[in-house]
Amino acid sequence: AQNVSYIALSRLGWPVGLSAVAYLCFSGQAPLVNGLLSWWPLQVFGKLTFAAYIVHPVVMYGVNYSTTAPIEFSDIWFAKSFTSFLAWASLLALLLWLLAEKPAANLLALALGRLGLKG
Repeated sequence: AQNVSYIALSRLGWPVGLSAVAYLCFSGQAPLVNGLLSWWPLQVFGKLTFAAYIVHPVVMYGVNYSTTAPIEFSDIWFAKSFTSFLAWASLLALLLWLLAEKPAANLLALALGRLGLKG
């Protein structure tokens, strides 16, 4: 019964929990959680994490398809691959943030400021 309950409800529990936290933050009923999640270092980290999530398939394809030797799956190969994928995806995420997202956000804030709106 425990395994069946976990399998049946685990995929549903995560989005319901996230929705509950989001609702509490948006409605102002969880100011401590909202303050923590709105803290600027966590916002930057979240943006970098999302960018790494977006670019990691490209990184994996690039690394895996650039080799001509057959892959021998082992613990060392998995550790080396994970480390290289993480490093390349993080570097690309940082470059995307610095070269695309941050300048676009600055231009948007400048444009909204000239219009007298708060961004």
